Amino acid sequence: MDNKIVFSHADMIALIKSICYLIAAVSAAAGAVSVLINRLRAPDRGRDKRIEECEKRIDEVTERTEKLSLYVHRDFVHFEEIEKSNKVFQRGILALVNHSIDGNNVDELKAVSDEIKKDIFKVKG
Repeated sequence: MDNKIVFSHADMIALIKSICYLIAAVSAAAGAVSVLINRLRAPDRGRDKRIEECEKRIDEVTERTEKLSLYVHRDFVHFEEIEKSNKVFQRGILALVNHSIDGNNVDELKAVSDEIKKDIFKVKG
């Protein structure tokens, strides 16, 4: 058992070279794994970016829709007021026609006149 382990300079250089090759191989493998992981995550990043853009567009569309709903409501109320005014004026014209035909309906003309005055001079807020 007197065998001694002896390393020559060439053996030491070969051992150091082997260790360097092992380090290089491990770092190359780690780099390859890193690239693979990045490539696997790339679709997630792309999807996340598209989802973010879609959410922005949805927010813009929601905002526009709310504005348009407000405009539609205002227009609806305005059209109802116009319809009421038209009915009052039509009643006035009918009262004038009836008065022109038979000379009666003076009370109806006064009532319609009051309604027209209220409709024309009402305060809009």
